[in-house]
Amino acid sequence: MNLEEKEVIDKLIKNAEQTAGRYTHPIFTVGHNSKPDLIGTSVIIELDNKIYLLTAAHVLTSAASMNIIAIGLEGKITPISTEWFFAEQLDGVEFDVAFTELSAELAAEVEALPSSNLLHTEPNQGEHFCLVNGYPSSKNKPSKALRQPSKYASKSYSFVSYLNYDFDQWDDVNKDPEWHYCSAHGRKQGNQAPLKPNGLSGGGLWVIPNIAEPKLYLAGVYIEHYTHKKVSFSTRIDKVIETIILKRPNRVAGGI
Repeated sequence: MNLEEKEVIDKLIKNAEQTAGRYTHPIFTVGHNSKPDLIGTSVIIELDNKIYLLTAAHVLTSAASMNIIAIGLEGKITPISTEWFFAEQLDGVEFDVAFTELSAELAAEVEALPSSNLLHTEPNQGEHFCLVNGYPSSKNKPSKALRQPSKYASKSYSFVSYLNYDFDQWDDVNKDPEWHYCSAHGRKQGNQAPLKPNGLSGGGLWVIPNIAEPKLYLAGVYIEHYTHKKVSFSTRIDKVIETIILKRPNRVAGGI
């Protein structure tokens, strides 16, 4: 890669990070002492004229005893009062996604990713790059990010990679290529710092399928990192959409 190509790619990545960040928010719990705790990341999407907040199911189940689940929105910690739906497993395969339809009041305050930017088909191999965007706890120390009970100063980060189509140990990790994307995340990617997953769960896996026509798509919801295998997994967004449509007409138990 020559210098001119590198500059083009760097600009492409920077623009992709900025775009992904518009739809990405940290998730907090607020306990009895009113002190917030950063527990993960979420993505806001539009689907059939409704606004949904997506995250990983394990982010919320690990905080089930907390009084309040909230997101960071324009520097303020904003409670989520709508009902959550969980899909931790489907057809015996780990799925690990939770979602809620935002109230009209809160939906009016956020920016939602248009449904046209949800990736429904796999990108061509070798013609794309991807990134995981979210709020890793390693970059958001509570002493700095949460100086006041109702405010935060967290910052999102991205880890650039590519979809790993050569991974062949799906049974070992209880995943399925029909339900998940595998992305290559080793100890270090070029000059990029190694991925530290705590806090990233529930964030987006974003893909530019064609660098020549750089449109950013949400490909999945990030759920897990395997350090020793140097890969990460995200639940595919097309399967998330199917689950939202399936669960949407019926009210089910399990919300926080």
